[in-house]
Amino acid sequence: MRQPASRQLFGRERELAVLIRALDDSERGSARVVWIGGEPGIGKTRLAEELGATAARRRATVAWARCVDADAAPPYWPWAEAIRALLRTITLDELQLPVSCLERIGALVPDLVHRPATSDRSAALKTASDRYQLFDAVRTLLQRASSHAVLVLVFDDLHQADAGSLLLLEFVARELSDSRLLLVVTYRADEMSTRLMETMGELARVGLQKMVLTGLGLSATGQLLAHLARKGCSGDFVRDVHARTSGNPFFVTEVAHLQSSDRDVIPDNVRAVLQRRLSRLSEATIQLLTVGSVMGREFDFRIAAAIVQPARDADLLSALDEALERLIVESMPAAGESWYRFKHALVRDAVYESVSPSRRAHWHAAVLDLMEQRLGARLEEHAADLAYHAARAEALVGSSRVVKYSRMAGERMLAAHAFDEASSHFARAWRARNSVPCDDDAAGILVGLGHAQAATSVRWNRQEAWSNVRRAVEHYVEAGEIEKAVAAVTHPSLAAEGVSGAADVIRRLMPSVREGSREAASLLARGA
Repeated sequence: MRQPASRQLFGRERELAVLIRALDDSERGSARVVWIGGEPGIGKTRLAEELGATAARRRATVAWARCVDADAAPPYWPWAEAIRALLRTITLDELQLPVSCLERIGALVPDLVHRPATSDRSAALKTASDRYQLFDAVRTLLQRASSHAVLVLVFDDLHQADAGSLLLLEFVARELSDSRLLLVVTYRADEMSTRLMETMGELARVGLQKMVLTGLGLSATGQLLAHLARKGCSGDFVRDVHARTSGNPFFVTEVAHLQSSDRDVIPDNVRAVLQRRLSRLSEATIQLLTVGSVMGREFDFRIAAAIVQPARDADLLSALDEALERLIVESMPAAGESWYRFKHALVRDAVYESVSPSRRAHWHAAVLDLMEQRLGARLEEHAADLAYHAARAEALVGSSRVVKYSRMAGERMLAAHAFDEASSHFARAWRARNSVPCDDDAAGILVGLGHAQAATSVRWNRQEAWSNVRRAVEHYVEAGEIEKAVAAVTHPSLAAEGVSGAADVIRRLMPSVREGSREAASLLARGA
């Protein structure tokens, strides 16, 4: 039997309260069945451990059984493990079971009673009558154990249980509804079999309580990180970890153990878990998810399907259904009926990194081409996405498209006052020009970059921003485009204080504007 939980539990107060209420009901003689579902690492077992610790403090008998792959384990393995755990806390003498009952239970737990060496477990369960007698013997055992103390049975990973074990669970829940028994089950929501769903439906008739755990909220994620680090964590760090992990406690813990320089790396243990989940998917689903991951954490199924299998959308609808059933992606109704989102950024990253850089570049180029074809006059609305794909396929699509969409995205971000994002886009556009001689396009990029840098810089550290604007102004003056030069220098984000050479730029422009004009007043104000 597991030891009482010693680790701290974060963000599960509501769920634990539900379990404790079920324990209260069991203590009053009304049996309860609670199923705890969720994805791997979400904290199902940890929550059950906390309940077990609470029950043990209240002098309940707690027995655990972990289900293993039904194809590899003997029939009724979870029940055999549960009975073994139970008999380590209460003796057969205390239970005073009839000999016939012991004999039948011996079919599950051969070491419980002395049996001939030639005896076979399966031989005792040849007919439906044999099975019923076994079930009745287990019922008797649990009924007598619960008469001594409240009995809490925890079946971990029930999604792996064999059909016989599920049938026995249904029988016990139905027959012992008026006993001091609490049955707690954990299961992976992404591995629900048809048989398991049938059991869930059958148990609903006897008052099944089901909870599906989701990721921790931002506050609970911060508490967990502070507990792991044994010190407070910055808000930015907590938000970054929460965004990558969606609050999955296992993912949060593994990411927290990374060195600060490796924060963008997928931890090895997380990668192993994710690869196990992905390995169960069909080839078509993997290919769809790969193209989806190239598009980002959110993707348009229509574009992904058109790239993967232009003439066979029906096949990919089945692949999409599988990804949804396995909780790899989720729909985004607010964005449109064809939009989906990876449930975890880490899942998206694992899928994306599973293919070579060359193949990723090929997919980015394909996504860029298709988006250009389909967006038409709405290119500017999706400039950031277009810039992202162009940059990652630059060797295939050419630098000019990187420049075009990066500048377009930078200007949109600048207009929206998203200055950090604008700075990144303009910087990418400038790098992609490869030192081409300055022209009007280059000047526009430099102005945008300078304005974004100025808006994100400390007041007395705007030299680089002014240097970029000054290079653009020199081009505009030489080209006779004084209005653009004045607009560049008088932008609200720029400040001349503490900037070497700012006054020289303003003095150079003054003779080019009409005295007393609005432009002259703006230049004088900027130089004040």
